[in-house]
Amino acid sequence: MAPRPRERILAAATRLFSEEGIHATGVDRVITEAGVAPMTVYRHFAGKDELVTATLERWSEQWLGWLGSEARGDDARARLEGLWDALEKWFADEGFHGSYVANVANELRAKPGHPAQATVAAHRGARAMAAAVLAEPALAGR
Repeated sequence: MAPRPRERILAAATRLFSEEGIHATGVDRVITEAGVAPMTVYRHFAGKDELVTATLERWSEQWLGWLGSEARGDDARARLEGLWDALEKWFADEGFHGSYVANVANELRAKPGHPAQATVAAHRGARAMAAAVLAEPALAGR
């Protein structure tokens, strides 16, 4: 079954924003890449700012889920080793462009009122919490 229009829009926007940047990518380009009508985009998202925010939320949720899945097992040290191995593979991947959230935050640093700033802050907080939860048992057992 083909992905629903909202998913196609989010996938195309995330890829384009990641590869080319938010400022360099117009909504018309996202519409073309997603293969949807302009009204379909605006039915799901009020504008580009809302689309950027939605891509960040989706990427953050998926990345944090991936992070948690890579650090599994009963032993705290094994979970940390799994996490480091996964991050090493991610960094070495041919398509690696860095953290999407960090890249967007960098592009939006001159726009402190942008609605995506709250998502950036939430992701950073969740990432720090996840790291602390993963590292604490290993560090306590030194």
